[in-house]
Amino acid sequence: MPDRTTADRIVRRIARRKGGVFFRSDLIDLDSPGQVGRALRALVQKGCLIKFGRSIYVRARPSVLDGKPAPAKGIRELATEVLARLGVEVTESITERAHNSGRSVQVPTGRVVGKAG
Repeated sequence: MPDRTTADRIVRRIARRKGGVFFRSDLIDLDSPGQVGRALRALVQKGCLIKFGRSIYVRARPSVLDGKPAPAKGIRELATEVLARLGVEVTESITERAHNSGRSVQVPTGRVVGKAG
């Protein structure tokens, strides 16, 4: 049975993809831009997706704490995926490298965004 609505086609496409991040441009070939936008808003309201940024959506699942939609992956992993999709190289910070190599027991917190070079 063919998918009936734009939202059905979006859900099907998302289910086939490995990543947790989806750009609106990934879905625009499914219908008119207006119809895709309405379908995405409906999926956000249903709790299937979370709007992560302008034209950026992530998979959602019910939170174990309150049952409300929560990202299916951690924020750091999602941000890294978004940046990679935008062509931005993501590397470990100095404190992350020290912790991961065993040179430091301090657990790195926060995020550093900067230009390499």
